[in-house]
Amino acid sequence: MFDNFFLRKKREREVVSGKTVTTPKNIHELLSQHRWEEIFSDSSQIPLSDPALSWLEPPSEDFMRYVLERTPLGFDGVPPDETLYKRQPTFMLAQIHRLWVTMRIIQQFAENRADFSLLDVGAFPFSLDIILREYVKFSGDITVTTNWNLEEPWIFALKQRSITVKYTNLDPFVGSGIDLPELKNYLDIPDNSVDLVVCTHVIEHLYHPYCMIKDIFRVLKPGGKIVITTDNAFMLSAFFNVCNLNDYLHEPVEGTAAMSFHQWRGHNRFYSCQDLKTLLESAGFRFSQVHYYELLYNSFNNEFFKHPVRSLPKWKAEILKMMPAYRNEIVVIGEKVNTG
Repeated sequence: MFDNFFLRKKREREVVSGKTVTTPKNIHELLSQHRWEEIFSDSSQIPLSDPALSWLEPPSEDFMRYVLERTPLGFDGVPPDETLYKRQPTFMLAQIHRLWVTMRIIQQFAENRADFSLLDVGAFPFSLDIILREYVKFSGDITVTTNWNLEEPWIFALKQRSITVKYTNLDPFVGSGIDLPELKNYLDIPDNSVDLVVCTHVIEHLYHPYCMIKDIFRVLKPGGKIVITTDNAFMLSAFFNVCNLNDYLHEPVEGTAAMSFHQWRGHNRFYSCQDLKTLLESAGFRFSQVHYYELLYNSFNNEFFKHPVRSLPKWKAEILKMMPAYRNEIVVIGEKVNTG
């Protein structure tokens, strides 16, 4: 069993007084119950293989084998970076943990039948959709949107997997910067026609996300669901950036939309659970679920990555297990309630 240091120390102090031991709800409560040195002193490393870290939900060996052995497609790449990579990985390999977690979430809502329709907005480079077809063997309809001008071999590869492409600018008040006659400033999909919409790591790139969410509400069937995944504004690293007065809160400005504007510009902002709830409910959705995950990037493979995460310090593992809301990934689900 996972040995919770903080609750154990609290129990030691309160056993005489007979107080009830409760789990802290946030960092403020944690700091009020313990000295700084109690919280952060144990930096002993817990290997990712340790059952104590099963809450990380690492990718299975079978899934990792699939990602490594599949033939990469022309668009399945990441920018070269000698500081990160020993060998150039595919996007799917670099983001294997996120894709594994997202795939398992989608499986909870996507019914594997031919008449089930799934829309993946801002899907480039289509890794999740290819995984659903090749690994999950999902048989329903898959439509994706992108604002990338796809090359003919790329379009052919998607058609081979029965993935339909719709060219869409998800930020209609912002020019796309590309000359593509097929590009629409709205979802070119009939009203009330889609069972499930997936929006994975897209919303943080948009200046006007409400427009996209409102249009998604239009195309979803009554009872249909939207799944949004994005970086968590309250991730634990942001707390330490505040404590240390680091150069940035979440990431350096040069990697954001403030200085990088192209077909797939950098991040515009990070979202809290309440932010996403407000957006969904304002567009007409019923906010139904929120989940938190701690995702590892450029990891799980020593052959491709120079600095893969192999373990977590015990203090960090304790905090993230005890208080999931400080993990780096947030997933929310909204439902278009059938009012008829």
